[in-house]
Amino acid sequence: MEVLSELNIGPSTQFITKLPPGSFGIPLIGESISFIRAQKQDKTGEWIQTRIRKYGPVFKTSLMGDKTVVLTGQAGNRHSIFELSESRHKLVRSGLMSFLKPESIQRFVGEMDSLVQQQLFKELNGKDLVQMVGLMKKITFKVTCSLLFGLPEGQEKDALLEDFAIATKARGRISKILINLMQNRRGEEDKNTSQKDDIISVFLHLRDEAGEPLQVDEIIDNLITLVVASHDTTTILLGLILRHLSTDAKTFGEVLEGSETSLIKDVN
Repeated sequence: MEVLSELNIGPSTQFITKLPPGSFGIPLIGESISFIRAQKQDKTGEWIQTRIRKYGPVFKTSLMGDKTVVLTGQAGNRHSIFELSESRHKLVRSGLMSFLKPESIQRFVGEMDSLVQQQLFKELNGKDLVQMVGLMKKITFKVTCSLLFGLPEGQEKDALLEDFAIATKARGRISKILINLMQNRRGEEDKNTSQKDDIISVFLHLRDEAGEPLQVDEIIDNLITLVVASHDTTTILLGLILRHLSTDAKTFGEVLEGSETSLIKDVN
């Protein structure tokens, strides 16, 4: 399957004079239905390949309400793990595996649960109606930044969220934020002020056979790949879960009952 990067270009293309070939599909819905159907049938790769054959490795579409440009292969992932060869691929993969070791995943589950609850209480407080897909995107992105980059709530995380939403124009700003995070992490470790085990620290400590570290561009491309991959897939899945709960009263009741039981146990 081709590896892709997704760049959201916003709801309007009025001021964009040149877009790659492709189709935005049905107004408002876009190509979301065919994309979700392909996912359910485990044919996402075929869905992408069909458009690559028709439009080329870079094409436009509209998914989940967002007009999007999809870049496949090296067009969107110069130094991504999916495009690296042999020794460099092995090096980056070893870093990812050390980050995703079983004991780390166990810790991540607890952290994710806490972060999601915090974000839900924050975003839903005092509101009777919310746009759930947008909310899921925001929460997923913030949780991703916390786990991957060790980023606390604040301006840096908000700036990343805003820039990823307009990624076509914001690649330079995203890179600057990530470079700043890497520099700060190096400074913290030099001063022994903290020992973090997020993916930035893992990548900074990787060395190849010659003892050379990863290039800055390699780290940035892989960080962006991880954020995009985790953000979009998780958001779509959460959106489908919420849609199912909203249309199936029995399932909703069972989930609500289970949640209330869990809350009572936590209180006691």
